[in-house]
Amino acid sequence: MHLILPNKDIFQKPIINHSRSEDRRVEFTFTIPVEQDLDKVVSVMKEALKALDFLTKNKPVQIFYTEMGDKVVKLVIWCWIPFHQKSSFMEGRHLALLDIINAYKQQGIMAAPQS
Repeated sequence: MHLILPNKDIFQKPIINHSRSEDRRVEFTFTIPVEQDLDKVVSVMKEALKALDFLTKNKPVQIFYTEMGDKVVKLVIWCWIPFHQKSSFMEGRHLALLDIINAYKQQGIMAAPQS
């Protein structure tokens, strides 16, 4: 990535690095069979993530259906995890994913994580 800033802007305006956030967005993508109750899928997801105390509370979980195939729809989930070091981020991502999968299994929802 190349970034070009005019000299005038560098010297006359403050530079804010938004990438140095204390929080990092985590994105999960699942495919859901169209036969599933799609409202229930979102509801189960929100409840599962609400139970995780390590997620950033001031940024809401966002869930979007983004694509539709022949027999599946793609679901994207965004949530935020405090980012102090890479290991804490990866551990949080791991725990959130396990919670999502377990919640789906308990409710009989078929979902396949995407990479």
